[in-house]
Amino acid sequence: MNLNQVLSQIASKGILLSAEGEQLKIRAPKGTLTQEIRELIAQNKAELLRLLQNVSTTDSSEALSEPLKPYEETSPYPPLSLNEQSLWFVWYLDPDSYSYNVSFAGRMPEASNVSAWKEVFEHLLKRHPGLHTCFPSLDNKPYRQVLETPVLDFQVIDAISWSIEEVRQKVRAIHQEPFDLENGPLMRVRFFQQGAQGLAFIVSVHHIVCDGWSLNLMVEELPVIYHQLQTQQSTPLAPPSYSYPTFVHWQQELLESARGKQLWDYWQQKLEGNLPVLQLPTDYPRPPIQTYKGDSCVFSLSLELTQKLKKLADTRKVSLYTLLLAVYQVLLYRYTLQEDIIVGSPVTGRSRSEFNSIFGHFVNMLPMRSTIKGAGSFTELLTQVQQTVLEALDHQDFPFALMVERLHPQRDSSYSPIIQTNFVLQSFQQAHLLASGQDETSYSWGDLKFIPYNPVLFEGQSDLDLEMSEINSKLTGAFKY
Repeated sequence: MNLNQVLSQIASKGILLSAEGEQLKIRAPKGTLTQEIRELIAQNKAELLRLLQNVSTTDSSEALSEPLKPYEETSPYPPLSLNEQSLWFVWYLDPDSYSYNVSFAGRMPEASNVSAWKEVFEHLLKRHPGLHTCFPSLDNKPYRQVLETPVLDFQVIDAISWSIEEVRQKVRAIHQEPFDLENGPLMRVRFFQQGAQGLAFIVSVHHIVCDGWSLNLMVEELPVIYHQLQTQQSTPLAPPSYSYPTFVHWQQELLESARGKQLWDYWQQKLEGNLPVLQLPTDYPRPPIQTYKGDSCVFSLSLELTQKLKKLADTRKVSLYTLLLAVYQVLLYRYTLQEDIIVGSPVTGRSRSEFNSIFGHFVNMLPMRSTIKGAGSFTELLTQVQQTVLEALDHQDFPFALMVERLHPQRDSSYSPIIQTNFVLQSFQQAHLLASGQDETSYSWGDLKFIPYNPVLFEGQSDLDLEMSEINSKLTGAFKY
């Protein structure tokens, strides 16, 4: 979990943190400071304190902390956010690609009522405008269109005679079906009737309307809506107070402000000079045009090794995320012998708590650049990486798509600009439900039992990605290539 994710989780509870000298001050509504939140703050105290001490106190920064007013879009051709534009053009160049599909799948061994679940997803669709949005274009320029009458793409498949493995294979095949961004729909739901084995399903959404935070929202909201409908209670979930166009408008104002200039000045300095291209040793020649076709290698660390890593992070007063990022950069150095390495690190992009309940694409990529010297110690590198992480998080609101546009890096259709590898440590509380389960382990999902079938997401977007999460107190991961 990086600091941005820690702060977002804390902010979602209405908890405020501030730095007074070397003291970390906490203001929390009654009942919100749970033992889990206390441990989260304690584990990241040193870096939280440094980050808060480094936050700019300029007038523009103070203005950004003022309450945000919901924005009502009036243009007949509403604009996209910068990162949405980037995703749209990637799709436009390769509309048959599935590399930006986001899916949640699994089996509910005790469920049988498909009609009830159709009603659940209809409620979810109406609740979040992003799920019934498409992106037509005018003169090759995309714009946002929210469909006034949402139509759920929902199908039921008779899989009573299918084996569990056959269902898993079909789930992966559905995940790999491309979306039509111009016409929609951008969410599809498929249920498999398996008789005594219950119901299996996959819900697949395009990344342009769904990031990791949004997927976690879905995982949290679906069982709540299901329970309320089954017990004939009114849905308790309050509608989101803000819409995605509010974020687009806020982003535009930020970039035009003095704070926006400060953000750009930082990244321009951080990414100056010749930008390195990761030179991983490969078995086959690189194709002249990046195909985004990929695969994954899933692994799990032992409980003992996980505990040792946590202890090392605690001893060095860094977060587990910072430690693992430094380890990954050393691994890349060992394979490439390159001393200048950039690793992309996604952040939620929801630096304001007002955005936490919105379904959409907020995630932003931060280039974490480190200089690794073969003779240097790991402790020295860890100190450098920690400083890089803190600075990057303080400047995280500058969109990566705009960095690429302004820096004009040398473009090559065979690899991605600036960043060719990424690292992420997932922090979602429902991480075990979003994992790519390879066995029949059952978990609680609201009032239901759930067995994850999730396909590994975002394969082939970069040369190599490392995605990790903590499940049942053990670190698990996937190398995606």
